[in-house]
Amino acid sequence: YERGSDGRYRNGYRPGHLDSAEGRIDLQVPQVRGVPGYHSKLLEFLGDNSEVLEQLVTEMYARGLSTRDVEEALTDATGECILGRSAVSELTDRLWEEYEAFSARDLSGFEVTYLFVDAIYESLRLQGGPKEALLCAWGICEDGRKVLLHLTLGNKESHADWLDFLRGMVARGLRPPLTMASDGAPGLLRALTEVFPNSLRLRCWVHKMRNVLDKLPNSAREEVKAWLHSVRDAPTPEAGREAAAETIAASRGRTRRR
Repeated sequence: YERGSDGRYRNGYRPGHLDSAEGRIDLQVPQVRGVPGYHSKLLEFLGDNSEVLEQLVTEMYARGLSTRDVEEALTDATGECILGRSAVSELTDRLWEEYEAFSARDLSGFEVTYLFVDAIYESLRLQGGPKEALLCAWGICEDGRKVLLHLTLGNKESHADWLDFLRGMVARGLRPPLTMASDGAPGLLRALTEVFPNSLRLRCWVHKMRNVLDKLPNSAREEVKAWLHSVRDAPTPEAGREAAAETIAASRGRTRRR
């Protein structure tokens, strides 16, 4: 045994393990006598699970797998599960903690110039599960940064849900943006006007172009889409007006309303 000058000495090893994305790695952990409460600094740093494995579990859960599904996916050829259900639950609980921190964070540090608000539909589970609406807000700041401001479940058509969504961001420090872009959902439009009455409202280009192209025959869509892009991407308002006039003139008589 190796003895130190302060009375500490090594006393063999004890079995240990580290769960990784590649499987369980067996370790021999050194034991030290003469030191109350000794713990390996290396194992404390690594933890019981590797960072890659923890990331793999959170990705599985975020993509819709249940705790049981994750546990089964991490079972090796011998039938041994790399992580037990309690460990998986602990990691998934951490996801919710991170989301709650994200949903409560201070927004006063973001100088949002352009605010975008919309709803997307995502399946909460795999294999064709029901899709639910996620209310989303993201912005472009004065310095050019793009930032996701808020994300929560809600009813896309509900004025009350959108009002709570927007007021919640204001309560967390979000200041009125210069412009706000959305689709034409009546409940959302009312909520935006109530919360940010002095901001300029823009119709979302994606929705506007989709509405226009849906009225055209398939043979004309690509050409008209290119014309619309020339209007949208014009460097100045004057250039945009000129491009719009050219688009109208070029398309007149060449397309039919469906």
